[in-house]
Amino acid sequence: MLAVILFTALLFSPATPAFAASQADLLVYPYIGATTPNSVVIAWATGKLGTGGLRFSQDLSYSNIVEAARFTKDGKIWYSATATGLEAGATYYYRIFQGGYDITPWDSITFTTAPGTATGNFSFAVLGDSQTANLGAPPNPQAIDLANQIDQAGPDLVVRVGDMIFDGSVCDEADSAWNQYIRNYF
Repeated sequence: MLAVILFTALLFSPATPAFAASQADLLVYPYIGATTPNSVVIAWATGKLGTGGLRFSQDLSYSNIVEAARFTKDGKIWYSATATGLEAGATYYYRIFQGGYDITPWDSITFTTAPGTATGNFSFAVLGDSQTANLGAPPNPQAIDLANQIDQAGPDLVVRVGDMIFDGSVCDEADSAWNQYIRNYF
């Protein structure tokens, strides 16, 4: 039993994100899906096989640990971790790990569970067509302004309907359109 606990502690122990991210070859930045009042799924992809995991908590301790499932498709190793037993409408900090290294591409990142069924109001925003004017152009200032306005309004859900990059043909296996969008606007 002690060996299992020690192995888990080593597997998910923090490492320097900049060093770990290059080691892990992160290809698809983490994204949130299947959010309920009690659970959330976080997925990401790398170019290297390893044991993936999610650490999360309502403070910065990252004390909850979940091992990620994985599968390979189109040359990427996809990871998916499901956090369960969460509080409705609560915000959690999280980090993703691979092979014991923290590969989270941001200093601080959170998810918020869906509100409980007794919650009255629900707000959402839908946006799309915010790509740059041409290949290599800087981010669209109007799209950045709109993103800031949406952030200030604090909707419960934001839906992206697509058309986020100028020319999808410039994407390759190493750099997805989603990663291009995240770098430009966040």
